[in-house]
Amino acid sequence: MQKIFPPGDIYNRKTRSNWREFEFMLHQVQNAIQPDVSLRKTVDHWQEICRDLAENNRQRKPQMTNYKFS
Repeated sequence: MQKIFPPGDIYNRKTRSNWREFEFMLHQVQNAIQPDVSLRKTVDHWQEICRDLAENNRQRKPQMTNYKFS
């Protein structure tokens, strides 16, 4: 009798597939890094996104004032 599925098919597998687990983790990481956000939503909230990503203004004094030149 001929087998319908070749050896190693998911129905005939006794051990867990490392590749299947890797693919699952890859999708989880991709979704965390690049969430599914529509272009319309991005354009509508562009100013808010820019404001949230902008760095705060620095409150540093220039270091040149610490040096005395003769």
